[in-house]
Amino acid sequence: GLVSDVVYDGLAFRLRARLHQAAGEAIENLGDASGTDATMLSLHFSKAGDAERTYRYATAAARRADRAHVASEAAVHYERAIEATKRIEEVGDDELRLLLIGLGDSRQQAGLFDAALEAYGRAARIAGDDAVARAELHLRRAKVREVSGAYSLALGETTRGRKLATAIDGPESDAVQAQLLALAAIVRSRQQHPEQARRTGLEAAALAERCAERKALATAYTAIFLAEVQLGGQGTASWARQALELYEALGDRECQSSMANNLGVIAYFDSRWDETVERYRQAVESDRRSGRLREAAMCEANVGGVLVSQGRLDEAEPLLGNAVRVLRASEYGGVPFAEMHLARLLTARGNFDEAEHLLRAAAEQWQASGSAASAHETAVHLADCLNRLGRPEEALDTLAQFAGAKAEEIAIFDAARAAVSARALIDLGRVDEARETICHGVGVARNRELTYDLARLLLLADRIGPSLDKRLGTSKPTEEAYELLNRLGVVAPLPA
Repeated sequence: GLVSDVVYDGLAFRLRARLHQAAGEAIENLGDASGTDATMLSLHFSKAGDAERTYRYATAAARRADRAHVASEAAVHYERAIEATKRIEEVGDDELRLLLIGLGDSRQQAGLFDAALEAYGRAARIAGDDAVARAELHLRRAKVREVSGAYSLALGETTRGRKLATAIDGPESDAVQAQLLALAAIVRSRQQHPEQARRTGLEAAALAERCAERKALATAYTAIFLAEVQLGGQGTASWARQALELYEALGDRECQSSMANNLGVIAYFDSRWDETVERYRQAVESDRRSGRLREAAMCEANVGGVLVSQGRLDEAEPLLGNAVRVLRASEYGGVPFAEMHLARLLTARGNFDEAEHLLRAAAEQWQASGSAASAHETAVHLADCLNRLGRPEEALDTLAQFAGAKAEEIAIFDAARAAVSARALIDLGRVDEARETICHGVGVARNRELTYDLARLLLLADRIGPSLDKRLGTSKPTEEAYELLNRLGVVAPLPA
C-alpha cells in the first residue's frame, strides 16, 4: 500500500539490499527455487546486488515464461539476467549471445519490434567471426521485419544472411541458407508477388530436402501454398497439408495454428464457408493460448470478413473492432487488412463516409508497402462504396487508378472487379458496356469457381434483362444466384 511504499523508499540503500538478500535466502530455503519462486528470487537477489543468484534465477524465470508464452514477462527476466552477467566473469560470449537471442525473441513476440532488433544487433556483435551464428541472426531480424510489414528490409536481411552462409561449407550453413530462402519466399508472397514467391519457395524446398531441414521445408511449402492461392492455381491444398504434417512432426504449435488458418482459406475458395469460419476460429483460439495476440487478431479479421460477406454483421462487428484495436496497438503489418473488412461492414450498414475514409487509408498503406494486389482488392471495395454513395464515375476512376499490378497478381479479383464496374456502368446508363463486363466476369467466376462473385454478377445481370441469359450459361440467373448464396450461408446479401 501507500504507507509501505513510503516506508520502503525511506530506507537506506544498503539496508534495502540486506533485506532483499535475507528475503531471497528465506524463499530459497522454503521453496522450489526452480519453479514459481524463480521470479521472486531473481527480483530479490537483483535488488540485493547478488549477481550470480540473479543470473541463475532470472534465466530460469525467463525460460519458464517462454514455455508459458508470456513474452513480456520473459523479456523482463532476460534483461535482468543479461544485466547480471556484467558482474560475472564465468559467463562467456556464447552464453550471453543466447540470452540476447532469447531477449530478442521475447520482445518480438510481445510486439516490441525495434527493441527486438536492438537485442539481435547486440548478439550479432558478440558472434564475431561465426558466420553461421550471424546468418541465423539475420534470419531472426528478417522475421521481425516481415511481421512488422517492412518487407523490403526483410528481404535485405535474408540476402545478407545468405551471403554470410554461402561463404562456408557444411550442413549448418546449408540449413540456415534453406531457412533464409524459405522466409524470402514468404516475404515475396506477403508482397503479393506470387510468381517470385513460388519460384523462391521451390528453390528453398529443394535445398531443404537436400539438407533434411524440416522447418525450412515446411516454411517453403507454406510459401508455395500462399503463392498458388494468389495465382488461383490447382493443388493448393496438397502444399498446405504437407506443411501441416511437417509442423505437427516438429511439434510447432504456432505454425500449426497458421496452417489451420490456411486450411480455412482453402475451404473459402471451395465455397465451404461454414468450415472456413470454423477453421479460422480454431486458429484464433490456438493463437490466444500461445499468447500470440497479434496473430489471433488477424485470424479474427478473417472470420469477420467472411461474416460480413454472409450478412452476419452483428457477429462480425465485435471481431473486426477488436482486431483493428489490437493490430493498431501492436504496429502489426496487418492493420489495413482488418480496416478493409471493417470498412466493408460499415458499407453494408450504410455508414458510407466512414467506410470511404478507412478504405482510402488502407489502400494508401498497401501502396506504400508495395502490396499492389492488396491495394487493388481494397480499391474494389472502395469503388463498391462509392457506387452506393451515388458516385459511379468516381468508382470507375478508382478502379483505373489501382489497376497497376501485374495481371497474374490480381487475377483472383477479376470477377469482383467486374461486378463493381458493371454496377457503375449500369448506374451511368452505359448498358452495353455493363453487359460485356458482366459476361466477362461470369466467365471468370465460373472458370475459377468464385461462387460469391458469380452470384453478385448474376444478380446484376437481372437488372439488364433476359437478353443476357444465353451468354451467362443459365436461363434463370436470379434463381441460380440465390441458390449459390444459400450454399455459402449468406443470410442478407448486399443489393446488386
